[in-house]
Amino acid sequence: MTTFTIDNDNQIMAYGSPEDANGNPQAQQFTSAKQLGKLAEKWPAARLVELWNSLPGQKPVKKLADRKAAVARIWAAIQSVAPDSAAQVPAVAPEKPKAGKHGHSSRKARQSAQTREDQSSRSG
Repeated sequence: MTTFTIDNDNQIMAYGSPEDANGNPQAQQFTSAKQLGKLAEKWPAARLVELWNSLPGQKPVKKLADRKAAVARIWAAIQSVAPDSAAQVPAVAPEKPKAGKHGHSSRKARQSAQTREDQSSRSG
């Protein structure tokens, strides 16, 4: 089970075990959304906003609906950094997007290609 820690600077780290997480005694540990919620009860709402806004790949917000929703969003977002989440990542490349209807490229793509072709023939 992944153990997460959060320090006073809102740095969240994920560890494979509680023993690994003990390296930073000032950080608070949690292993579930419920435990994160217990920790967050003591935090001002501004800390939850700061925490959310510091997470990579998340759209910054000015406020969150409520503490419970904030904890749920944060918990869901940090699951991608969990050490054992790597086992769930597929080992194959993602599928290429399919062409438009009837297997043809879109009209917009054809027009764009035609425009580039016209421009290169004029400049050459």
